[in-house]
Amino acid sequence: MSNESKISIKVTVDKLKNKVVYAEADHTFVDVLFSFMTLPMGSIVRLLNKQPDKKYSEVLKSLNNLYQSLIDLQDRFFLNEECKYTILNPRSPSYVHCRKLKVNIDDTEAKKYFDDDDDDNSCVGGGVFVSDATTYMVTDDLRIMPSTPGCCMRMLIHHGVTDTIHIDEKTVDLGYQQIIDL
Repeated sequence: MSNESKISIKVTVDKLKNKVVYAEADHTFVDVLFSFMTLPMGSIVRLLNKQPDKKYSEVLKSLNNLYQSLIDLQDRFFLNEECKYTILNPRSPSYVHCRKLKVNIDDTEAKKYFDDDDDDNSCVGGGVFVSDATTYMVTDDLRIMPSTPGCCMRMLIHHGVTDTIHIDEKTVDLGYQQIIDL
Protein backbone atom coordinates (compact mmCIF):
# COMPACT_ATOMS: atom_id res chain seq x y z
CA MET A 1 0.00 0.00 0.00
CA SER A 2 1.35 3.41 -0.98
CA ASN A 3 1.62 6.30 1.47
CA GLU A 4 0.35 8.61 -1.26
CA SER A 5 -1.63 11.67 -0.19
CA LYS A 6 -5.36 11.45 -0.82
CA ILE A 7 -8.15 14.00 -1.02
CA SER A 8 -11.69 13.06 0.02
CA ILE A 9 -14.70 14.35 -1.91
CA LYS A 10 -18.42 13.62 -1.53
CA VAL A 11 -19.91 12.36 -4.80
CA THR A 12 -23.63 12.55 -5.61
CA VAL A 13 -24.60 9.73 -7.98
CA ASP A 14 -27.76 9.13 -10.01
CA LYS A 15 -28.28 5.41 -9.33
CA LEU A 16 -30.64 4.97 -12.31
CA LYS A 17 -28.11 6.31 -14.83
CA ASN A 18 -25.07 5.19 -12.82
CA LYS A 19 -23.62 8.65 -13.38
CA VAL A 20 -21.99 11.23 -11.13
CA VAL A 21 -24.19 14.33 -10.95
CA TYR A 22 -21.70 16.44 -9.01
CA ALA A 23 -19.12 16.28 -6.28
CA GLU A 24 -18.79 18.42 -3.18
CA ALA A 25 -15.27 19.24 -2.10
CA ASP A 26 -13.40 21.59 0.14
CA HIS A 27 -10.69 24.05 -0.86
CA THR A 28 -8.05 21.30 -0.98
CA PHE A 29 -9.51 19.65 -4.08
CA VAL A 30 -10.42 22.94 -5.78
CA ASP A 31 -6.89 24.23 -5.23
CA VAL A 32 -5.51 21.11 -6.97
CA LEU A 33 -7.91 21.56 -9.90
CA PHE A 34 -7.10 25.26 -10.28
CA SER A 35 -3.39 24.39 -10.14
CA PHE A 36 -3.90 22.71 -13.55
CA MET A 37 -4.16 26.24 -14.95
CA THR A 38 -0.61 27.02 -13.78
CA LEU A 39 0.97 24.14 -15.69
CA PRO A 40 3.02 25.11 -18.74
CA MET A 41 1.71 23.64 -22.02
CA GLY A 42 4.77 21.37 -22.25
CA SER A 43 3.84 19.81 -18.90
CA ILE A 44 0.24 19.35 -20.01
CA VAL A 45 1.29 17.62 -23.22
CA ARG A 46 3.78 15.42 -21.35
CA LEU A 47 1.14 14.38 -18.80
CA LEU A 48 -1.48 13.73 -21.50
CA ASN A 49 0.96 11.61 -23.50
CA LYS A 50 1.47 9.37 -20.47
CA GLN A 51 -2.23 8.51 -20.43
CA PRO A 52 -3.19 5.33 -22.32
CA ASP A 53 -6.56 6.50 -23.71
CA LYS A 54 -5.44 9.98 -24.89
CA LYS A 55 -8.89 11.63 -24.76
CA TYR A 56 -7.48 15.02 -25.77
CA SER A 57 -10.75 16.61 -26.89
CA GLU A 58 -12.48 15.81 -23.59
CA VAL A 59 -9.46 16.99 -21.61
CA LEU A 60 -9.27 20.25 -23.50
CA LYS A 61 -13.02 20.78 -23.09
CA SER A 62 -12.71 20.18 -19.35
CA LEU A 63 -9.71 22.51 -19.07
CA ASN A 64 -11.74 25.18 -20.87
CA ASN A 65 -14.58 24.66 -18.37
CA LEU A 66 -12.11 24.83 -15.49
CA TYR A 67 -10.67 28.10 -16.87
CA GLN A 68 -14.15 29.60 -17.31
CA SER A 69 -15.09 28.53 -13.76
CA LEU A 70 -12.02 30.34 -12.52
CA ILE A 71 -13.07 33.51 -14.36
CA ASP A 72 -16.67 33.22 -13.14
CA LEU A 73 -15.86 32.49 -9.48
CA GLN A 74 -16.34 35.71 -7.53
CA ASP A 75 -13.23 37.30 -6.04
CA ARG A 76 -14.59 36.83 -2.52
CA PHE A 77 -13.97 33.07 -2.78
CA PHE A 78 -10.23 33.60 -3.27
CA LEU A 79 -7.81 34.36 -0.51
CA ASN A 80 -6.98 37.60 -2.31
CA GLU A 81 -7.09 39.03 -5.84
CA GLU A 82 -3.47 38.06 -6.46
CA CYS A 83 -4.36 34.37 -6.18
CA LYS A 84 -6.94 34.57 -8.96
CA TYR A 85 -4.63 36.68 -11.12
CA THR A 86 -1.77 34.22 -10.61
CA ILE A 87 -3.83 31.28 -11.84
CA LEU A 88 -5.32 33.18 -14.77
CA ASN A 89 -1.87 34.47 -15.80
CA PRO A 90 0.63 31.74 -14.90
CA ARG A 91 4.32 32.27 -15.49
CA SER A 92 6.63 29.48 -16.49
CA PRO A 93 10.21 29.59 -15.20
CA SER A 94 11.28 30.60 -18.72
CA TYR A 95 8.94 33.63 -18.80
CA VAL A 96 11.83 36.10 -18.51
CA HIS A 97 13.58 34.50 -21.48
CA CYS A 98 10.43 34.37 -23.60
CA ARG A 99 9.89 38.11 -23.13
CA LYS A 100 13.06 38.56 -25.22
CA LEU A 101 11.62 36.70 -28.23
CA LYS A 102 11.22 38.66 -31.44
CA VAL A 103 7.62 37.40 -31.59
CA ASN A 104 6.21 36.56 -28.19
CA ILE A 105 2.72 35.04 -28.18
CA ASP A 106 2.37 35.34 -24.39
CA ASP A 107 0.13 38.35 -23.77
CA THR A 108 0.57 38.25 -19.99
CA GLU A 109 1.33 41.68 -18.60
CA ALA A 110 4.46 42.04 -16.53
CA LYS A 111 3.02 42.51 -13.03
CA LYS A 112 4.72 42.07 -9.72
CA TYR A 113 2.52 41.10 -6.81
CA PHE A 114 4.94 39.27 -4.62
CA ASP A 115 8.06 40.43 -2.85
CA ASP A 116 10.43 37.73 -1.64
CA ASP A 117 10.66 39.43 1.75
CA ASP A 118 6.90 39.88 2.21
CA ASP A 119 4.79 36.78 2.89
CA ASP A 120 1.69 38.83 3.72
CA ASN A 121 0.55 38.92 0.08
CA SER A 122 1.10 35.25 -0.72
CA CYS A 123 -1.71 32.88 -1.56
CA VAL A 124 -1.61 31.01 1.74
CA GLY A 125 -3.93 30.76 4.67
CA GLY A 126 -7.00 28.56 4.45
CA GLY A 127 -5.91 27.18 1.11
CA VAL A 128 -3.46 27.76 -1.68
CA PHE A 129 -5.73 29.73 -4.02
CA VAL A 130 -9.32 29.62 -2.77
CA SER A 131 -10.92 30.31 0.57
CA ASP A 132 -11.67 27.52 3.01
CA ALA A 133 -14.81 29.37 4.14
CA THR A 134 -17.09 27.35 1.87
CA THR A 135 -17.40 24.02 0.11
CA TYR A 136 -17.45 23.84 -3.67
CA MET A 137 -19.49 21.92 -6.19
CA VAL A 138 -17.53 20.31 -9.04
CA THR A 139 -19.28 18.84 -12.09
CA ASP A 140 -17.98 15.94 -14.14
CA ASP A 141 -16.81 18.39 -16.83
CA LEU A 142 -14.87 20.46 -14.22
CA ARG A 143 -17.21 23.37 -13.70
CA ILE A 144 -16.66 24.74 -10.22
CA MET A 145 -19.00 26.89 -8.14
CA PRO A 146 -19.75 27.48 -4.46
CA SER A 147 -21.92 24.67 -3.14
CA THR A 148 -25.33 26.04 -2.27
CA PRO A 149 -28.68 24.25 -2.00
CA GLY A 150 -29.87 26.17 -5.08
CA CYS A 151 -26.88 25.09 -7.18
CA CYS A 152 -27.30 21.49 -6.07
CA MET A 153 -31.01 21.52 -6.98
CA ARG A 154 -30.29 23.09 -10.39
CA MET A 155 -27.68 20.43 -11.09
CA LEU A 156 -30.12 17.64 -10.17
CA ILE A 157 -32.78 19.17 -12.44
CA HIS A 158 -30.22 19.66 -15.24
CA HIS A 159 -29.40 15.94 -15.07
CA GLY A 160 -33.08 14.98 -15.15
CA VAL A 161 -33.26 13.76 -11.56
CA THR A 162 -36.88 14.01 -10.51
CA ASP A 163 -36.84 11.82 -7.42
CA THR A 164 -34.08 11.95 -4.83
CA ILE A 165 -34.74 8.32 -3.92
CA HIS A 166 -32.50 7.51 -6.91
CA ILE A 167 -29.65 9.63 -5.55
CA ASP A 168 -26.77 8.16 -3.61
CA GLU A 169 -23.96 10.00 -1.86
CA LYS A 170 -20.60 8.45 -1.19
CA THR A 171 -17.18 9.61 -0.15
CA VAL A 172 -14.35 8.94 -2.58
CA ASP A 173 -10.64 9.27 -1.87
CA LEU A 174 -8.57 10.55 -4.79
CA GLY A 175 -4.84 10.19 -5.19
CA TYR A 176 -2.41 11.32 -7.88
CA GLN A 177 -3.57 8.95 -10.64
CA GLN A 178 -7.29 9.57 -10.07
CA ILE A 179 -6.73 13.33 -10.27
CA ILE A 180 -4.63 12.99 -13.45
CA ASP A 181 -7.41 10.81 -14.93
CA LEU A 182 -9.88 13.69 -14.47
